[in-house]
Amino acid sequence: MIVDRLPRIVRDERLLVPLGALAFGVAFSYPLIGSLGTRGVMFDWDFMMGLTWVPYQTIVRYHQLPLWNPYKCGGLPMLANPESHVLSPGFLLTLLFGPFAGVQLEVPIRLAIGWAGGYLLARILKIGPLGAIATATVFPASSWFFLKAGVGHMWALECVSCAPWAFAFAWLSVERDALRYAAISGAALALMFLGIGPYPTAFTAVGIAALLTAIALMRGDLRPFKILAAIGLFTVGFSAAKLVPSFILSLQHPRPTGDIEVNDVGVLLTALFARDQNVFRGSPNGWGFWESGAYIGLFAVPALIGFAAPRRGAPWIFAAVILWLLARGDAEPFAVWPILHNLPVFNSLRLPSRFLVPFVLCVGVMAGMGSDWLAHRWPPWGAAGAAAMIAIATVDCLLVGPPSLEMMLASPLLEVGARAQVFHQIQRSPNGSMLIPAMENLGVVECRDYTVWSTTVRASDQPGYRGEQYVLGPGSIEVLRWTPNAITYDLDVPAAAEIVVNQNYSRWWRVAQGQGSVIDHDGLIGVRVPAGRQRLELGYRDYSALLGALLTILTIAIAVEITRRERRPSL
Repeated sequence: MIVDRLPRIVRDERLLVPLGALAFGVAFSYPLIGSLGTRGVMFDWDFMMGLTWVPYQTIVRYHQLPLWNPYKCGGLPMLANPESHVLSPGFLLTLLFGPFAGVQLEVPIRLAIGWAGGYLLARILKIGPLGAIATATVFPASSWFFLKAGVGHMWALECVSCAPWAFAFAWLSVERDALRYAAISGAALALMFLGIGPYPTAFTAVGIAALLTAIALMRGDLRPFKILAAIGLFTVGFSAAKLVPSFILSLQHPRPTGDIEVNDVGVLLTALFARDQNVFRGSPNGWGFWESGAYIGLFAVPALIGFAAPRRGAPWIFAAVILWLLARGDAEPFAVWPILHNLPVFNSLRLPSRFLVPFVLCVGVMAGMGSDWLAHRWPPWGAAGAAAMIAIATVDCLLVGPPSLEMMLASPLLEVGARAQVFHQIQRSPNGSMLIPAMENLGVVECRDYTVWSTTVRASDQPGYRGEQYVLGPGSIEVLRWTPNAITYDLDVPAAAEIVVNQNYSRWWRVAQGQGSVIDHDGLIGVRVPAGRQRLELGYRDYSALLGALLTILTIAIAVEITRRERRPSL
């Protein structure tokens, strides 16, 4: 072939794949180029940037681990919040460049990582370089990512970069019967949870479970189930630093979702093939188009050609069918989602149309197989035809998806008022923002978070407000130093008394300095103190996060030992 005559350096995938991934990431992020740092708060971006600004300030301004968020709902856990972004590797960009520019910089980087992961997946499946380009492109080029990123669904960042790697190493683990690859797949799934919570982890894990089930059925072999169990255990272990505190928090404040949506075939076909995909378009299922759009366009052609080798693609076809049925929600026949929705974790999730995300990844694999089949069936014209289809389909996706990223820059942040010298809480934000009050050092009692929070916290603009701290009975209390995770008081009481801190009670608040014991005072932080004058410091210490971190370290050690044993040459 002509490609074989090119210089070796031009054919070296170790060089070309990273360059191609970077080029893809930049090209498909073009609406953001030149506008990095623009403070857009359209749709959910206000909510998500609030969850990003608080830990950023906690680290940069107060030099503390972001364990507690005093700015929302009367005070609630920060690290344990399932939607927190703190433990994501991408949060390093926030620390370096600030919340807005940092998150926006994640977009091209995440797209590049996802493209490289898709290429690796294809090569593991023994798809040739041309078909691998198709597989690498379909998933991150689909409109699902741009629609969700445009409206502030930050979980899309984790999903686009990690899902292909999770699938790739799950397959490799089965093929080589090696648990070290299951560990890598579990690590990719764990990164999704560490980054933004259960949605991308759960949906991707279901796709992997369907894929490995298909392999087990085709081969009549139970080992894929062993690999699946190992992936699950590694996912739990690697994510334990956040999973353990999040699990405890969810038990205390669950998020039941009773709605079972229905997506008929027309809804899903519109999601996959309608070219008019933007965040303002209403979806036929009653939600905004960002909840269903997953454009694949012309990539459907090589995906259908992939059926020419049905046995090769059978596991992926099986997985795609399961994900398609789940995406239909409670639509008959074969309503699978209501069954899955009754299981733990999934009973807190909603919008089954999001199963189209891993479905698109399966379509990408089939598109790679179809392109590969054409290239080998009728060389060189088959290869030329496949390359033309890939190029045209890629340009088509470039025109459909990335324009939605402009929503990240839309609705510029309103002028932020002066930062309050003393933290205090207000009943509600005048403009409904969760971000602006935090930037102004104000807490918002009536707020929005992953679930409904009931609170007895009084706002400064409410009747009965007694301050952010007060003594029940005679005595005085004065704030010497206030930070999100620790507050120091100068306390003087003539007799044993109780002080009240106007934030939600949590078992992890402790007396870090002085004498006293923390109690639950009608849902608020209460402290019983002895008579006398003292310096009293309260600190938030989430020991469940420490336990989770120890489990994560143990899991890393186990993965290293498994790798060492499996790579040891047999005698």
